[in-house]
Amino acid sequence: MVQASRQSSSIDWIDLTASAKPGPAVAEAPGVDHVRIMEMDESTGKPKASQVEFEDRDRQGQGEELKPVGLPWRDWIVDNKVLGCVESDKAATVVCMHSIHENFDVVSQQIDVLLTDTRISVVALAAVAEKGLRLPPCIPKQSRVLDASEHPCAVSELVQVKRPVLDLSEKTQPNIRTSTFFLNPEFTHPKPTDEAFQANRSWQKVGPLATPLWSMEKHVGPLAAESAGAAAKQKDGTMTSDGHGLQPGLFCRDHQWIWGLGSAETMHPFWAVRRLSNYQLLKEVALLKEKATDDKLLPRFNCEMIGERLAQCSLGVLESKMPTCTRIFDVPFITNICALREGEELIMEVGCRKKAKQDDKRKRDFRDQLVDDAKDEKKTQAKKQQTGRSGDAQGRIR
Repeated sequence: MVQASRQSSSIDWIDLTASAKPGPAVAEAPGVDHVRIMEMDESTGKPKASQVEFEDRDRQGQGEELKPVGLPWRDWIVDNKVLGCVESDKAATVVCMHSIHENFDVVSQQIDVLLTDTRISVVALAAVAEKGLRLPPCIPKQSRVLDASEHPCAVSELVQVKRPVLDLSEKTQPNIRTSTFFLNPEFTHPKPTDEAFQANRSWQKVGPLATPLWSMEKHVGPLAAESAGAAAKQKDGTMTSDGHGLQPGLFCRDHQWIWGLGSAETMHPFWAVRRLSNYQLLKEVALLKEKATDDKLLPRFNCEMIGERLAQCSLGVLESKMPTCTRIFDVPFITNICALREGEELIMEVGCRKKAKQDDKRKRDFRDQLVDDAKDEKKTQAKKQQTGRSGDAQGRIR
């Protein structure tokens, strides 16, 4: 430590007293306030100077006063009439779907949704006439629509926005815009307890519920089929407390279910209807024929999607003007294209999805060049080996 202090004292090019020397005076511009750091007394802790409060100075003598400038808000409104129109159309579509979910009577439809060990099926409770079913694609859980969707079971909904035409002589188009939104499927059911499945299996006389549900009487059990048929015939006696028709889950309403937290379940039958391609249906029919299944119980395409048109109006009068806007929605509904037999499963035909073609090839990078270099090196070595072998053979011949 002593040697270090001696070495430091021998350094004479560091002036330790320079901070105590007064620096050159700085010329202050007139009318400009400089900010200085407040210094405190080390012994007393009191400030050495007082805080200076600056008053607002007027701009007199420093130039002319700036005049107010009008903002181009009128041009902005005229040029941005469509600003937020997509989001507003999406919100209106969600309102339309929620109105269907809240007001359309889906419970009274002559169907039921069955849960097996392998899948979910929608079957007819009784004989249903052609076009006798209407199942809407409600989405109360997610409550949103998308601009695009790659889900294989997503459905599209067309939205048209129209304005009122007061004078037919004017060449004004009533259509403002047209949009297409997509609804992704949602279906989450409560989990059944083990006692529920054991009670369901006790009805069976032909095997477990893992077999396909082509018939209530064959695959769900004769007791369940009879109870379902009787309940369908006695519709007046099976009204719920709120008068919505048949009770849901006639086959397993006595079962115990494990419900999720926060209303996690959403069970609109539209999303439970099975979708099959023609190839998949023929494959299942062939498997059932091998099991000597009755032809009347074989699956078939018996439903399709049709469009139902609904309207949503925004009415009002403001200063003798009508800011009226009408939105028309083409909502897809599932309906049966033929008469349904009692216990028949609803199956809708869908096309096989083709893989998207990759038009743009992947760009070459250094890895491709390394592979090409390795191939060229192998070819060069192979040629050298062939040349050496041919030279040895000629030497032996000589």
